[in-house]
Amino acid sequence: MLFGPGGGATHLWYLCTALVKAGADVTLVCRYAHAETPLVKAHKEIPIRLITTPFARNRRLYRLSTIWALLVWPFLFRGRSYDLLYTWEISTFTRFLSLFVRRQGRVLLQRTGEPLDDDACFDPSLEKLLDGLVVETRPHAEAARRVLTRNISILALPHMGHCVSAPARNGNRPNEVFQITFLGRYHRDKGIYRLLDIWPKLNVGKAELKFYAWGAEQEQLRSLIHELGFAGQIQLHDAYSTAGELTEILAKTDLVVLPSETEGLPVVLLEAMAHGVPFVATDVGTVRLLAEDNPDVRVVPLDNQALKQAIEEMVSAIRLGTVKSDRLQTYYRTRYGHDQLCRQWTDALLNPEQPSSGK
Repeated sequence: MLFGPGGGATHLWYLCTALVKAGADVTLVCRYAHAETPLVKAHKEIPIRLITTPFARNRRLYRLSTIWALLVWPFLFRGRSYDLLYTWEISTFTRFLSLFVRRQGRVLLQRTGEPLDDDACFDPSLEKLLDGLVVETRPHAEAARRVLTRNISILALPHMGHCVSAPARNGNRPNEVFQITFLGRYHRDKGIYRLLDIWPKLNVGKAELKFYAWGAEQEQLRSLIHELGFAGQIQLHDAYSTAGELTEILAKTDLVVLPSETEGLPVVLLEAMAHGVPFVATDVGTVRLLAEDNPDVRVVPLDNQALKQAIEEMVSAIRLGTVKSDRLQTYYRTRYGHDQLCRQWTDALLNPEQPSSGK
């Protein structure tokens, strides 16, 4: 399910690129693929084989898309035997795709988002399909181990973002009009309306809030901004889709804010750190890991007052120069460096005898 230029699709882009460079032959299959998803646009350049359906760009026809895949894809896969199925879905459709994996091949499930609750469970008949599970962090892995009924391999690997060529930050002096940026999706779960609640109460001097995102709630948010009289201070933009676009955005950004209500380990926060831009984020999923031994970010409870206070503290610290961009970039490279992640991902998918683990 490729919805647009989000973190998951960005990760797949870099993962496919790394696998192809390592000599793999990659086929990407999807029953829904938004036309503006960068990976869909770039698949021939990587290059990978892309298989969809005539209904792949219309989510309302998802059931027809599934039926088409079940009937037609076997002919498209004919004569091919895959060594690995890497899937973000565990369902009866996973069983269908597993039919095209050779007998000695593997099926790896990617689990994203919040760590699994202790009362979560997989369908036992589907769990039997899995040879391994990939999660974003070690706390995710620990939670999954409590849930799984079989002793399968669990790998903890963060996703890859637009971090491969992030330039060194040019100094720590903020803009005269302080620039706060939201990156992600126009969706209530991402806290976009929470930011509007906080904005008029912030004591940060001259500042602007800019959204660079995609999603169905963009126009609703735009209307609310005008209704509240914030049009001169808050701007809405479309999402970035390339590393160059993101670098241009972050070069003008003083602080990234992500007030999400649910997350795993957000790619946008890794991208911000890679570019030396500090952030304030809510303590959901495993975001708190990014604040360990990291004085240049703030992770706070999911509470408007806590967010307001953290934003004010960070704005003050950035203006005083106590937040160091070079230190933040070093933190990123040491723990989540792009080359390091590429190596771990290719080892995990292509060389199972050399297990990888993330931070």
